[in-house]
Amino acid sequence: MVELSHTELWLQSVEDVESIFSEKKRVFLQARREAAYMVKTVRGRPAWVIYVQRHYADRMSARYNTTPDKFWVNETTLKEWWREMVDVMARVALKRGCL
Repeated sequence: MVELSHTELWLQSVEDVESIFSEKKRVFLQARREAAYMVKTVRGRPAWVIYVQRHYADRMSARYNTTPDKFWVNETTLKEWWREMVDVMARVALKRGCL
């Protein structure tokens, strides 16, 4: 039961953190989750970066009915978004006693 309670606390924390993200960050997170298990590199970059760049731009352009190049995000920005999300999640988890 303790393990189930702990899991529930984690899931609630994840849902709460996701709810504060902007639309672009939620679209980014969706693509990042799809690419979570990509461990190889492509042209010196982690494979997830290229996957997320392409899918993020495609999804945002479809949403706003424009070209994907308007939503292309560079590697540094993607990695910074990821670090910010992990940092926020870690802070919430610490505060709620998940860690």
